[in-house]
Amino acid sequence: MTTTVIELWLAFALLAYGAWRGATALRIAGPEHLAYFLASASGLTFGAGPVISFVYGGFSLPEENLRFLISAYGAVAAFLVGIEIVALLYRRRRQQNTGAALDAGKMRPEDLKLPELSTVAMVYAMVTAARIYFAVEYGVFFSGSGSGERMSQMPYASVILGQVTPVLGAGCLLYVFLRFWSGAPFQVRIVSFAIAALECVWLATQGRRNMLEAVVLGMMAYRYAGKRMRPAGLATIAGVCAALWFLIFPAFLALRTNLVVADKSGGTWLGLGSETDVISNPSIDPALARELHDENSVTRPLIIRFVVRIFEDQDHIPSMNGEAFASTVYRAIPAVFLGGKAESLAPEQKIQQHYHQPTGDTSLTWPALGAADFGLPGALGAGIVFSFFILFSNHLCTRLGSLPPFVTLVHRAFILHCCVFVEECPSSLWSGLRNLFVLAIVAWILTRAFGRRARVSAPGATANWRAAEAQR
Repeated sequence: MTTTVIELWLAFALLAYGAWRGATALRIAGPEHLAYFLASASGLTFGAGPVISFVYGGFSLPEENLRFLISAYGAVAAFLVGIEIVALLYRRRRQQNTGAALDAGKMRPEDLKLPELSTVAMVYAMVTAARIYFAVEYGVFFSGSGSGERMSQMPYASVILGQVTPVLGAGCLLYVFLRFWSGAPFQVRIVSFAIAALECVWLATQGRRNMLEAVVLGMMAYRYAGKRMRPAGLATIAGVCAALWFLIFPAFLALRTNLVVADKSGGTWLGLGSETDVISNPSIDPALARELHDENSVTRPLIIRFVVRIFEDQDHIPSMNGEAFASTVYRAIPAVFLGGKAESLAPEQKIQQHYHQPTGDTSLTWPALGAADFGLPGALGAGIVFSFFILFSNHLCTRLGSLPPFVTLVHRAFILHCCVFVEECPSSLWSGLRNLFVLAIVAWILTRAFGRRARVSAPGATANWRAAEAQR
């Protein structure tokens, strides 16, 4: 039996686990559904990668040493066990506090407080203005245009604004999905649809994961509105994902390639080249788009390979003993306090340097981070740390009644973002929490200054839940 066959069995096991935990996350009512959603996204991501690479790679996978391959998948399994431990402990603690068993089979709406539509519309207008400013002033518009050289030209305040705008946009998108699904008046639905359409168009220029994030936010908003996911809804989600994969993603890769080539020949405010007529004719060749998509689908999904390389090198190189984790926290410290942070190595490159690997762009996942520090126990610890901070930050944010409702909504969108982007560098979690802390302080000051904070429950959510209960 070749390692390809063994790896496919392991990948399908992760896919089955991800589907099981995804159903759990959509069914249960407690906050621990976030941990189960994280486990589902991790299982589906690590499981789908080898399958996609196998299909687009001529029905074969790169052969690996079986011992190191099993160790890498063991690290992923240990990471998932860590998530399960935190979810179980959190659930038991809630049972002890309530004094009754929690019914995991009933769906009820989340106690989400929503701001007024005018507040969200104003915030989204400011987000759009900030994006236009970055495009015109610094050429940061399309995916990949935010190079280190361009970012270094920005004032520090603009850098912080650029880091906050994505999560603000995600919060606005989650809000309008909630309003759309929860029986809002027709006029509100029209405005919500317009904001959602604009944000989805923007996400289509930012990357494939951002497009998938919009699908996830829409699905979770449907769940938060107190509705039950039915086969027709699941079929719709599958159809949207298929359209993204087979139609939108190839066109996106071809367009991004054209823009990168054009940018190297001399950029304009959109990062487009003046020597290539890309603005009037993007020249998206369907054959080129398909070729780029197929080639990218062979190598990019195999994020597990970085974990394999780490276990290979640990045969003759000692582990990092927490240095990799510390580097992710270091990268989240504001640059105003660390003048030389911009010149420091990224966490994944620090790991590559320690294990004498060629430095380059790769996906640093939490299992890889834990394995680089302490092997399999480190991967278990990574699952515990990640899921603990997800649940703890959610608990803290929902218990702070003095926070404006829009901040709590943005925080929920950020948590979902972290769960979806499991292949993103772990330092993004610390940076996001830092940015949310700054946002909460600013919002609290503005609220105190104007002395007004609107709180409106999700309209129709409780009614939908009670109607569903009455039908059972």
